[in-house]
Amino acid sequence: MAMLKALRVSKTIISIAILLFVVLVIWGIYTAMNSAAGYTLSQSADALEKPAENAAVNTSAQPGASSSNGTNSDTQSDKSPDDAPPKPDSSDTSQNTDSGTDIGSSTASGNSNNFAGNSTGGTSASSPSSSSSSNNTPSTPSTPTSTYHPAWDEWVVEGHWDDVYVAATYGQRAVYGSICNDCGVDVSGIAVAHLKETHHSGYHEGIVRYEDYVIIPASTDRVWVDTSHWVHHTEYWG
Repeated sequence: MAMLKALRVSKTIISIAILLFVVLVIWGIYTAMNSAAGYTLSQSADALEKPAENAAVNTSAQPGASSSNGTNSDTQSDKSPDDAPPKPDSSDTSQNTDSGTDIGSSTASGNSNNFAGNSTGGTSASSPSSSSSSNNTPSTPSTPTSTYHPAWDEWVVEGHWDDVYVAATYGQRAVYGSICNDCGVDVSGIAVAHLKETHHSGYHEGIVRYEDYVIIPASTDRVWVDTSHWVHHTEYWG
């Protein structure tokens, strides 16, 4: 009895130790997963903070540009009206009128040349349209060709369930009985009466006859009748 109690106590202690070990392993795995998740969250937070810092730097650089534009506008506003270009004299106007006639004649001749060039360009541009219209003529449809399919053999799987009668299986066995020593007649059950009546010397035990007996009785079984066969397909054009 003491040995049994000691064994039970040792089994209990071993099971408790195994349970504590499993709990410690699960706790270690859970702690490692939490630390890995925290590390990835910190990396994602750093990645989100960097675009914010870049945006802050860009916004701080914009007021400087506006201030530089402001200084340019101030410098432009400081210019006095005296810095305007001098007015042309009357002599210069006469020269400009003479040159204006020359410029007008030159522009007129240039416009006439441009008009002539445009007219020739229009005629040349109209030629591709005529060629493209001639290329858009509908093509005649080609006659469909038939495909030759050679002959082939196909194995068709077929069958059905059918009730099949299974005949009984018979055998033969010997039947033992009493046989008269003098006449050899079967006197099974009537040996004493036969001896008194015939005054024969006696009888002995031996094989009297053979009879049939059932080894396996007849039955009706449900059998799958397989009627699978080959089917020959002839060749055709299609």
